[in-house]
Amino acid sequence: MKDKTSIALYNDQNTVDQYYKMQYGLYLKDKAAKNNLTESFYFVIIKLLKKYLKKDAKMLEVGCGLGRLVFESAKIGAEQSVGIDISKSFIDECDKIGRNERNGLISYFVKTSKNNPDQIQFQVADAENLPFERETFDVVVCLNVIDRVAHPKKVLESIGRVLKKGGVAIIADPYDWSVDFTPVKNQIKNMKDYFRAGKWQVLSEQQRLPFILFFNSRQEAHYYDHLIVVRKK
Repeated sequence: MKDKTSIALYNDQNTVDQYYKMQYGLYLKDKAAKNNLTESFYFVIIKLLKKYLKKDAKMLEVGCGLGRLVFESAKIGAEQSVGIDISKSFIDECDKIGRNERNGLISYFVKTSKNNPDQIQFQVADAENLPFERETFDVVVCLNVIDRVAHPKKVLESIGRVLKKGGVAIIADPYDWSVDFTPVKNQIKNMKDYFRAGKWQVLSEQQRLPFILFFNSRQEAHYYDHLIVVRKK
């Protein structure tokens, strides 16, 4: 679980604004904030979702931010798309985007199934203790979360618990460790070490997936994520 300081960070309005630029840069009415490198990152993940999401699938994003991939999963046709985040501010914004109340800010439009009003759901929750039953989801996505929690292995264990047998986990992280979030003793060098061959099958892996965090017109941070896609046996 994040400490009170980090929870406050992710509830800060400046952080919310950064995540709008990061997740919806292509759709922002503010043209100067668009960033092709960030959109390329999401293109890779969306391509994976299209490959592994079936029409009757249930998808979970751990640390969903402002919900871009949850909405994309619904567009692909997932039966249910769920996003959780520790930040109530993020979840409140997700709900507004889902109701298409942010058209003055972004041109991204959310279309949900008329036959399933619960197709898209968001809730405040702790990534280390996911509030779902065992083997609930067919696909679980977790991006840039592992290095922002106190116990990274607990997040991976929690993902494994809620993922169905035969289900797929898509996980990416730059390992940008800081003691402000994660004690040194809990920091991991390679999350692939967790996915043992007996219980998991590695489907694909990319060591340096470019990712960018946009702050303003003069400041941005560049990262290279380790992306791994695994199937639970």
